[in-house]
Amino acid sequence: MREAAMSVDERLVPAVGGHGYPGKLIVVEGGDRSGRSTQVELLVQWLEKHGQPVVRTDWSTSPHISKAIHKAKAERALKTVTFSLFYAADFADRVANVVIPALERAEVVVADRYVYTAFARDAARGADQDWLRTLYNFAPQPDVVLYLAVTPAVRLQREPSAAIKSRDIYEFGLDLGLSADPQQSFELYQQRVFDEFDRMTGEFGLTTIDGEQDVKSIQREMRDVVSAMLSARTA
Repeated sequence: MREAAMSVDERLVPAVGGHGYPGKLIVVEGGDRSGRSTQVELLVQWLEKHGQPVVRTDWSTSPHISKAIHKAKAERALKTVTFSLFYAADFADRVANVVIPALERAEVVVADRYVYTAFARDAARGADQDWLRTLYNFAPQPDVVLYLAVTPAVRLQREPSAAIKSRDIYEFGLDLGLSADPQQSFELYQQRVFDEFDRMTGEFGLTTIDGEQDVKSIQREMRDVVSAMLSARTA
C-alpha cells in the first residue's frame, strides 16, 4: 500500500498493474446527453443505501481549474492542444485531491467521466492518441468502467442536461467547421466521439451497456456489474 502522506506531485505517477489502493474506483462513461449523470446519481444512491462509503467526482469540477475552462470556452479561446491541457489540469487536480485520498480511505469513488472522455473528445478534435495517453498516464486504473452507448442521432433528440450546454459550441463541434448548422455539426462531431469510444472498448476493457434502454433497465445492468466487482473484492 502506498503511504498516505504523499505530496500532490508524488500522487500523480503512472498507474501500473491496478491502482494499488484499498478503495474501489467505478467510472461511468458516455457521450453528451447519454443519460450518464442520471445513472451516476442513481448508482451513488444505491451504493450509499447498501452501506458503501461513496465519493462522487464529476468532469471539469476542480475548484481551481473549472472556472478558467468555462471562461475560455465562453470566449471561444480553446484550440486542440489548449482544450486538452485545460481538461487534463482539472483532472489532475481532482485525482490528487479527491480520487486518491478517497481510495486511500478505502472508499468507493464513482467518477462521472474519466480519461476515456478526454481520449475520445480530444482525438475527435485531432489530438494525437499516443500523446493523450502519455498526458494522462498518472490516472489510477479503474476497477470497472461502465460505458453507456447511445448513438448521436438518439442523443440529438434529447435535451441538454443544463441550459449552458445548449450554448456550448464545443459540445456541438461548431469550432471545428464541420457544419454551420448546429444540429448537423452536433451529429457529425458526436459521431467522431462515438467512434472513438467504440474503438476503446476493446483497448481498455470497457463494459458496454445499451444506453438506449429505459432508465431502470440501464441501472439494473450497472448494479449487476458493480455488485459482481464488489463481491469479488471480498471473496
